[in-house]
Amino acid sequence: MKTIYSFPLLLLYVLLFGLAIYGCSIPTDTLSDRQSSNDNPGDFDILKVRANYEEEMSKLSNLKLRARIKKKEF
Repeated sequence: MKTIYSFPLLLLYVLLFGLAIYGCSIPTDTLSDRQSSNDNPGDFDILKVRANYEEEMSKLSNLKLRARIKKKEF
């Protein structure tokens, strides 16, 4: 008995093989892995960004409060 390979089946095999190779080449590092290694000084550190944001917001609210107090004094 002869095995007949049709074009759509052959195309399916090629696509599956290509997806398998592509899937193996995807980097598996996560954000936590990148944060834990300090090899790159440009690494994104969400905790530092959050701390800076909260500090700036507290400064801004203090300035607004001072402006209200000065406004009421005059």
